[in-house]
Amino acid sequence: MDKKEFVNKIIGTPWVDRAYGFDGCDCFGLVYLYMSEVEGVIPKLSSDYLSGVEFQKAFNSQLDTGEWVRLDGPRNGAIVFMMYAGDIPLHCGIMLDNVNCLHSYGGKNNGQAVVWKMPQVKRYLSRRFKLGEKPRVEFFKWVG
Repeated sequence: MDKKEFVNKIIGTPWVDRAYGFDGCDCFGLVYLYMSEVEGVIPKLSSDYLSGVEFQKAFNSQLDTGEWVRLDGPRNGAIVFMMYAGDIPLHCGIMLDNVNCLHSYGGKNNGQAVVWKMPQVKRYLSRRFKLGEKPRVEFFKWVG
């Protein structure tokens, strides 16, 4: 499946905590699904993610698998963005180009997969988590 087909298929998919399929996904589940369907690689899912521990710990354990490398900025394609409040991870998704992000937002099973511009994602997270400033963004690439 190419990137455009994936985006068209996933848009509107309901947000479901710890899900990673076309019938429902959370933010990391969307990243996992993109990597497997578009990039043809299957990232390891940490036991923390699968067992439902808090997102901060689960995402950090995903990074600890050693198959993600930090980049100095956004790149078109299979680049994961991660937003932080200080050192606490809040959200992740896929950069479709240097500005547009594919992500799944929600909570308590209300939300969906959407494409937003990066500033819109930052505003949403600032409001949702009641942050005093916009979240910090880091970029990662799968090297597994």
